[in-house]
Amino acid sequence: RGDQTWLLFAYSASCRHSEELVPLVEQFAETLRGFVHVAAVDLGIHSHLARQLSIDATPTFRLWSSDGLKLGEEFREKLTLRRLAKWSLSRLTDRVHTLRQRSDLGPFWDECSSAKCGCGVLVTNQSSTPPILKVLSSVLFPRVVFAQVLRVDSPQHEIAALLGAARTPWLSARREERKQVQVYDGPPDLHRARRFFEGRCKR
Repeated sequence: RGDQTWLLFAYSASCRHSEELVPLVEQFAETLRGFVHVAAVDLGIHSHLARQLSIDATPTFRLWSSDGLKLGEEFREKLTLRRLAKWSLSRLTDRVHTLRQRSDLGPFWDECSSAKCGCGVLVTNQSSTPPILKVLSSVLFPRVVFAQVLRVDSPQHEIAALLGAARTPWLSARREERKQVQVYDGPPDLHRARRFFEGRCKR
């Protein structure tokens, strides 16, 4: 179900620094539950994996994606929970369609009606894909497909008007073009937004 991204925590039980990082790894797993999976391996026991993965020091954090596009990328920044989470989420595959003109709507509605749980559309005045939409598009694919309309500065914007967006940001869910639209009015929170879209599957 969806793209699966895994963070590998390679450690050694005999390494004091590795042991000190266990609470951070546990907090990371809880914070990003459902978005990034976590696996831990003791290279002191499984030394063959160190050779296989070309890991020559512990602790090491590596990221893998099930789409095969990002394999074994290593975290090299100063380690904090916030930085590790931001880095991991930024590596998720962006599956958001950008609707630039009226002719883009037809193909998107076709995908929307074919998706098990419909689609989500964001209308925003931003000029690039917001991180929350990128993450949702990755973890909910292919059950929900997502599109965005960028640089919308007024409700009179052609595509925004066609979608019925009265304001920005405007995040909505629907099953197909002419079905009832449900607008997400919650905060920009990944878990709440995910529950909003997954709830459409149960209707």
